[in-house]
Amino acid sequence: MLKWRGRPWEEGGFGSKLPKHRDTGKRRSAGMRPSASGGRPTFPPYRWEEGGTLGAFRERRGQRSRHSYWVQIPLGSARGRPRFARNGGLGAGVGGEGVAGEGEKREPRCEGRRGRAREAREEEGMDKVRLGMIGAGSMANHVHYPSLASFADVQMAAICDLDAGRLKATADKYGIEKRYSDYRRMVEEIAPDAVYAIGPPYVMYDVWVWCLQQKLNLYIEKPMGITLHQARMLAHLAEENGCITQVSFQRRTCPMVTMLREECLKRGPIVHAVCEFYKCAREAYLSAPSHMMDDGVHALDTLRWMCGGEVVEVQSLTKQVEVPDINFISAIVRFDNDAVGVVLSSWTSGRRVFRVEMHAPGICAEGEHEGKGYLYADGDTKGTEYDTREVAGSEEFHVFAGFEGKNREFIDCVKAGRQPGSSFSDAVKTMELAERILAQALLGGE
Repeated sequence: MLKWRGRPWEEGGFGSKLPKHRDTGKRRSAGMRPSASGGRPTFPPYRWEEGGTLGAFRERRGQRSRHSYWVQIPLGSARGRPRFARNGGLGAGVGGEGVAGEGEKREPRCEGRRGRAREAREEEGMDKVRLGMIGAGSMANHVHYPSLASFADVQMAAICDLDAGRLKATADKYGIEKRYSDYRRMVEEIAPDAVYAIGPPYVMYDVWVWCLQQKLNLYIEKPMGITLHQARMLAHLAEENGCITQVSFQRRTCPMVTMLREECLKRGPIVHAVCEFYKCAREAYLSAPSHMMDDGVHALDTLRWMCGGEVVEVQSLTKQVEVPDINFISAIVRFDNDAVGVVLSSWTSGRRVFRVEMHAPGICAEGEHEGKGYLYADGDTKGTEYDTREVAGSEEFHVFAGFEGKNREFIDCVKAGRQPGSSFSDAVKTMELAERILAQALLGGE
């Protein structure tokens, strides 16, 4: 006799007899309905077989169970994979075997979402990194989609957005056929090698968490959360699940500034570096992240990258100019490699500028990521001038500003199975530095 949690299975009672789920309070999963005859729930074109464990379903919520349940099996599926399967392996079928169709069974070729991604590439006869794109907003369309579209070894396999207009416009522009409004369904159906989830943290945080829990490689925009707690949880999940991750701190990969830093390092280690970030935004900042967490982290991350090493000491001064929130930030940062960094960020200035300086023995560099750069050596006061567009070899913003380079770094790391420069484990250190400066402001009564 079939049993449910030790009790007899009653034909005609699945929809009504199934105990409520302790998390959702629902009697059956979304999309399932009782059959017309009152028997097991129907979900055409699926058939139902006994087997598997609820652990496969609950594993996504950090729960485990050994109870039997009825699994859905696509009839005539080309890849022959059930939606849920034993031990949470989406490549396995009932009783640990893959199901190719009615009455046909085969051994699983690979396990888990990453195995399904490899299998999908093999079946489609391609050696491209297949991406699931979440978000079709202005930032994603301005810099990330064009960057990825330029890579011959990348396929944007599917796209997801809640705004139907944006979804259609972006998908049409980049020739993406598979379109979704549910990112979970997208991931389940296309088995991507990595996911891009581009949007503000107060919208995307739960999406990021879910992706990491599914062991998905993940690329996000900065900041990696509104709070340090969120950033640390993301870094924890990424490490726990072995995910390759990247935060889009693209100023590390601006071609001109990267070249200037390399020239300085040829003379020796960076002695000190300066990063200035100014904007003219004098009104109170009403966004969920603060000025520091939204914009200021860019300057702090660039400073960390220029100096190298780990932060060992911070001395800071912040101010509130004309508004109740902190909109002037200054700090001197000492690193364990003896480099010293200076950061100045103000939203009360007369114009927008992002400017850096790097000083090594006998040489120094100055540059604006979106403008000119200069290299001085051995007392020369004239220096050598560089143009960011000429160094990048492109007039496209996403190229010379560093977005293409940051995306390229992530794709290469997904292929090689290693972490990029702005992985979550590194980016969380930028968030920690920002929090230390804000903590000093709070303790100082600012």
